[in-house]
Amino acid sequence: MSQELKPCPFCGTNVLSVAKISSTGPVEEWPWVVSCESGNCAIGPITNDYATRDEAIAAWNTRSDAHLLRSHEALREALRGWKELFADDMPFIIAKVGGGMTNGDQDAIDRVLIATDAALTEAAAQEPQKEQHHD
Repeated sequence: MSQELKPCPFCGTNVLSVAKISSTGPVEEWPWVVSCESGNCAIGPITNDYATRDEAIAAWNTRSDAHLLRSHEALREALRGWKELFADDMPFIIAKVGGGMTNGDQDAIDRVLIATDAALTEAAAQEPQKEQHHD
């Protein structure tokens, strides 16, 4: 099974090497590694040693989702702020600027609040479940 390599997680290059590294014993037993070969990469990452080429590639392609979780939390915070603005401030703003709230204004605000609640509920449902430890 041949897998496509993801770019270097540090510099973004596709200048990568999948190779056996010199070790003791016969060449067939030398370990496989994947490494960034870009001269511009400040980190120059390399995987641990793996028995097969596919294992080394799978290890290289493994990425943390921590940055996605931070992005999702930032989006949820923005949606909560948007919801607060529409629920608390928008009727007042429309009344001051437009001379009064109409049923259409209230309907638009209600649609925004419903959509925001739905987005927040969906985001919470898709969040990875944290393991619960029982003592």
